[in-house]
Amino acid sequence: MKRFYILVAAAAALVGCSVEGDNMPSINVEAKDKFTLMANIADDTRVTISGDKFTEVSWLAGDAVKLSSEAGASATLYAESAGKSVRFVGEGESKAEVDNYYAVYGRTGSYSLSGSVVTLNYAEQYGGAASAAALLVGKAEGVSAADLSMSFSPANALLRVSVSGVGAISKAEFYALDGSSFATSYSYNIATDVVSHTATGSVIEVNAPSASGFFISLPADLDMPNYVVRLTDANGNVCTKAYSAKTFVKGTTTRVDFEWTTPSVTLGAKSSYSYYLADGNNGANANKFTDPTTIYFSTGVNGESCDSSYANVQDAVIEDLGYEIDGVDYTHSAGQVTWNKANNTFVMNSSVSPSYDKTLGNKTAIKAFIKVNGKKVYSTNTVWLTGLPFNYDFEDGSLSQYAADGWTANGTLNMTDRTLVARTSTLVLQVKRLGVKESGFIVSPKFYMPSNINVQASIHRSAYFLRLGGSQTRTGYVGAVANTTTSNTSSVTYTCSSNSDVLSDHIYGSGEWLTAFTISPSAPYISIDSDEGDFSSTAHHYFVHEAHFRYAQ
Repeated sequence: MKRFYILVAAAAALVGCSVEGDNMPSINVEAKDKFTLMANIADDTRVTISGDKFTEVSWLAGDAVKLSSEAGASATLYAESAGKSVRFVGEGESKAEVDNYYAVYGRTGSYSLSGSVVTLNYAEQYGGAASAAALLVGKAEGVSAADLSMSFSPANALLRVSVSGVGAISKAEFYALDGSSFATSYSYNIATDVVSHTATGSVIEVNAPSASGFFISLPADLDMPNYVVRLTDANGNVCTKAYSAKTFVKGTTTRVDFEWTTPSVTLGAKSSYSYYLADGNNGANANKFTDPTTIYFSTGVNGESCDSSYANVQDAVIEDLGYEIDGVDYTHSAGQVTWNKANNTFVMNSSVSPSYDKTLGNKTAIKAFIKVNGKKVYSTNTVWLTGLPFNYDFEDGSLSQYAADGWTANGTLNMTDRTLVARTSTLVLQVKRLGVKESGFIVSPKFYMPSNINVQASIHRSAYFLRLGGSQTRTGYVGAVANTTTSNTSSVTYTCSSNSDVLSDHIYGSGEWLTAFTISPSAPYISIDSDEGDFSSTAHHYFVHEAHFRYAQ
């Protein structure tokens, strides 16, 4: 056994040059501007890589290198001190007076050294520190064991990832954007400077990398298509960034930045309430809203596009996008959704008519989404069906039909049993005739309000009076109530009057909108009622023909 002494100089830096990485903001790959990063090297690392371009290498005391020779010598040597030129010492047995010696420093992945050939597998890496990333090789040919001197140089390529926006990272992954295989293992002949790519894989994984930045060791001269770096944080959340195609040349460091972002999606589908939020009653009460349960997925009432949008994610890493409506997907990949990458928007094709539950309320089952990393990211905003604007015709109906449509009758309600001034059968709130005295009120179906909203009403009504003289007035009431058995007689009033002792007809059209009142989540119904008056007339009827409710300022 003999002690080997190698005087080692880091004369060749870890990287011959440093190159900028190409960030990929979209599927249309574009190079980013250059940037400078500062390394954060842990105190317990061995070889240090420093400088603003990560090109400066120094040894630390205790660093170990593997030594082999053409004749079969083998040893492990350790640095006695720190610096760029240090002495490595170890024990082994020389096999020839004059031999060709080869040495390698490396801690990333698994590697073996046989003669002049070092073989490495980079599929799994740990920590991403400089000490773990560097692969350095040296040679001394035609020398004796007592006269070893080597200058080390890099035999791999490095990707330096600078990270921001995340506290801790459990794992980093490097893979081709299109999922294709690439060389994760290779061999390097130190004597001939020949690189040979061997086994292939689909991903290189780095466990527990630093959240401030880390290295990924790559096979020398690795020719990659558009590639991806995917990080998983300590809570299992994932963020993915894509970068431009690259050849990772031996002895170079490619630098990229990685800002952790959380993708977001905004649902662009619209209801009448959407227009109310955007433009008050001006937009929400258009005559175009013939059905208050309509949701517009493609084109709105004004001909505008109902685009959904996304942010904080690259087009390149979006696997699909579209809508999930009551559990059914409508997607770009299926040809149902148009994707505008230039604007980060997408919209349902006009030829698609999605089916959805038209029950009023917060339609949480209607969502826009993007698919990233095999998972859907959903929109957080929702579309509401409030039931407004609301229009109802009581003529030619029946009490049973009103009930089927969601109205609740209270007291004694009737239908006209005779034609009055060309009016056929309609709702009667009040009746006095031939000793009969009946009255009641009616309460609307439930409306669904995300918050307090002002509502205007237009009640088309008429009255019939028959008395011996004098005038007769009836007051009507309309307002919000908390339940279907309560009448609001204080919100808004309207009157029908007659100064005649003969038939009188007062019909109020859609041009008469009453002063607004508030409908709310705690008072989501609207009652229609009338006062009983003095009932001094010989006979009277109080009729309701139509009810209209709309958003108000």
